[in-house]
Amino acid sequence: MDRVERIIMNSKQSKIRSVRARPSTQSMREGEEAIYLEKNKPLAKYRKEKGILWHSYMSRDGNEYVDRNLIVNKDIRGVLKAKKVIFDKGSELTISSGSISVTRSWHTVNTEGGGSSDNLDNISGGEKGMLLILTAADSTNTVTVRNDEGSSTTNILIGSSFSLDDDDDTIVLFHNGNNWTGISALNNE
Repeated sequence: MDRVERIIMNSKQSKIRSVRARPSTQSMREGEEAIYLEKNKPLAKYRKEKGILWHSYMSRDGNEYVDRNLIVNKDIRGVLKAKKVIFDKGSELTISSGSISVTRSWHTVNTEGGGSSDNLDNISGGEKGMLLILTAADSTNTVTVRNDEGSSTTNILIGSSFSLDDDDDTIVLFHNGNNWTGISALNNE
């Protein structure tokens, strides 16, 4: 037996203990690890590090499970399955010279200068594959989302123009890389 083998055989291996209740910060020592099978969830691995209790789920199928909010700062590639998809509402956008610039997947739209009606011919911002939900910001003003007006700045293809004249009216668009194409339009008057 060489020196390295003796060191390996005689060194204490850290053990992960199995617990019957969800561990707490107080119940674990610094650097300790535990596993716990939560009811109706995958096996969870807990570790106390720097006074904080960390956990992650383990699975037999290689999938990752998230029990709270998932915050992604990079692109997600592959299949994304979700029980709920909730869009955070972006700021109210005001039409300027027939255009708006989107920053989120859901915005309310208002007329330029608070006029009673205005046309929306171009949407800047967004990226290929993005969904966009637009609703009326004010039921007293009519925003007409116009289909392909023929100018070089027009990038909305929805078949026929659609009016957002009630705050419950909604249009859903898809960015195909060049244009915003219509998926659904619902007039709730």
